[in-house]
Amino acid sequence: MNKTREWVRFVIILLVLLIICGTVFFVMSVPRNVKSEQARGGVLDLTGEDFSYSLFVLGGEWEFYYGKLYAPADFTDGTAGDRAYITVPGDWSTQGWPLAGYATYRLQVLTGEPELMLRVPEIASASVIYVNGRKIFEAGVVGTTEAEHRMSAKNAYIPVFTENGAVEIIIRASNYAWEQAGLVQRLEIGRSIVVLRDAIIRYMCLAVFIGMVLMTGLYHLVLFLHRLKDIVYALFAMFCLIGASRFFLETNAFGEIILPDGLGLAGASVYTVLIILQMVMLVFFTHASFEIPYGGKTRRVIYGAAFLIPVFCAVVFPFMLDPVFLALIILIPMIMSAVSAARSKLAGSSPYYVLYVAAMMIFIVWGPLTKVFLNDLFFIPGVVSNLFLICCQSLMLSHGYAETKRREEALTEHNELLNTLNRTKTEFLQDMSHEMKAPLTIIATGIDYSDSIISEENGDISKAREALGKIRVETQRLGRMVSGMITLVSMNETGDNRKRVDFAALLINSAEAYRVALEQRNNSLRVEIASSMPDAFVENDKFTQVIANLFSNAADHTQNGRITLIADSDGAYITVTVTDTGEGIEPELLPRVFERGVSGRGGTGYGLYICKTVVEAHGGTIKIESEAGKGTAVTFTVPVYGGQEAGHTTA
Repeated sequence: MNKTREWVRFVIILLVLLIICGTVFFVMSVPRNVKSEQARGGVLDLTGEDFSYSLFVLGGEWEFYYGKLYAPADFTDGTAGDRAYITVPGDWSTQGWPLAGYATYRLQVLTGEPELMLRVPEIASASVIYVNGRKIFEAGVVGTTEAEHRMSAKNAYIPVFTENGAVEIIIRASNYAWEQAGLVQRLEIGRSIVVLRDAIIRYMCLAVFIGMVLMTGLYHLVLFLHRLKDIVYALFAMFCLIGASRFFLETNAFGEIILPDGLGLAGASVYTVLIILQMVMLVFFTHASFEIPYGGKTRRVIYGAAFLIPVFCAVVFPFMLDPVFLALIILIPMIMSAVSAARSKLAGSSPYYVLYVAAMMIFIVWGPLTKVFLNDLFFIPGVVSNLFLICCQSLMLSHGYAETKRREEALTEHNELLNTLNRTKTEFLQDMSHEMKAPLTIIATGIDYSDSIISEENGDISKAREALGKIRVETQRLGRMVSGMITLVSMNETGDNRKRVDFAALLINSAEAYRVALEQRNNSLRVEIASSMPDAFVENDKFTQVIANLFSNAADHTQNGRITLIADSDGAYITVTVTDTGEGIEPELLPRVFERGVSGRGGTGYGLYICKTVVEAHGGTIKIESEAGKGTAVTFTVPVYGGQEAGHTTA
């Protein structure tokens, strides 16, 4: 049943997680109301299109002038030449032109809308944009040589106005520092309210995501500072903090708060290093969480090379700054650690470990897939894979923390039990030295007295027999006392021996076993057990001893009377009452009869104390009612069986 509840809880958590991640992906990454009309011959005709709810991608054939940096005046006076066409969005290096260089793009957008807004993405790797002859945007310095060029990655939302039913867009770009060149990402145009509404929703979600990741990282960092030995918390904290920093720079929308000129060459190096470090933290986190050894020299060399080469390239060779290319190298240790995690012994111990491995696999595949093939389709696609992975990491850590707390509580209970047993043993020795003093004195004195009478020539043998009779009684009482003490010392309160027991059968068998002893004192025994008596979750031997102690007390104090056992159940508890018609208990002794060592009329003082200890250890209660000369009734309860597993205590 506990396993079933755990799986039900896991499935509910997984469904909620998938719904959250799916919603975030749809809101932040999936294009909505976007139309991709294709330009032909450098002209995009949007005349008659409805701009009320739609954004339009400025895609298709743009005029392209490689190796030329034309200004709007060059097209007005007709000096621009060497025209070609290029497909946008797209990398000019994949369409037949050298990667390092400079070029001019031109597009005529025909529309009846008087005012629109242009969404400008990052243009690799420096750009200037003119609209209807006016410069509206500049990122970095566009140069004809690497010395003149200065990289900068910026985003912008720029209002534009239609002139004579057209919008002329001229973009000058140069690239000497990136693995991609030109208009790699798509430009979009639409009404201001439509463009800004879409942007605000996305950036608000991104800000919330960054804030949540940042707080998650700080929280686990504090946990690590309180428990320095739990290095896994530190690794997860660093993964989150580095990830939050990385996404802060991802779109430049937030990065420009501290980098007004956009993400330059140094900033791009930092961004790439952050991605690499985040993956490094993920590899170390996986090893620490799944207790995976780093293995031999080969694995260490692979990990070291995969970690250091991308960082070295990002810092020393800025021309190789493509994050995808560098991240592909570090995928090697990520895949190795993911496979090792899937094969580890912990992977099958909990569904949360399995979920984390699945999330890591998705993270490994999703990053390169979206960057290489779907980069121009989704808006910050890495958010959803990071969100899913971080949630799965948190769930796994939370489950591990809960298991650790459970083990600590079990250990605390075990230590308390050991302390209790230690105290009981100490009390046992104290009781042994105190309680045995009187019977041993009587026994020793009786032996000496009997010996002296027997030694006399005309000794009174009847007096010797009387003394020996007292010795026998004291010896029997001493035996019962020792037995009770040993029972208390060995009392098992952990519940390891508890199991489902037919409690009605236990009561009947115990009563029948004691019937002869009761009848020897001319007592009758009556047993009344409800026909629908449920099972109980108890230690069979302990409750057999409880019934034996109650019958023994009844037999010792009842003669020519009646002893009755009645058992019933209310569905939650079984109630058992043992009644006798004996001599009863003195009023002054009745409140203390369940205390250890308290007894009347020659008892040991351990029988009722043992009964109370056993019953309460099983979650039940016990009480006694008695009137001198009229008899005694002892009533105890025990919880019914509720589906517990054998060897475990009731919940």
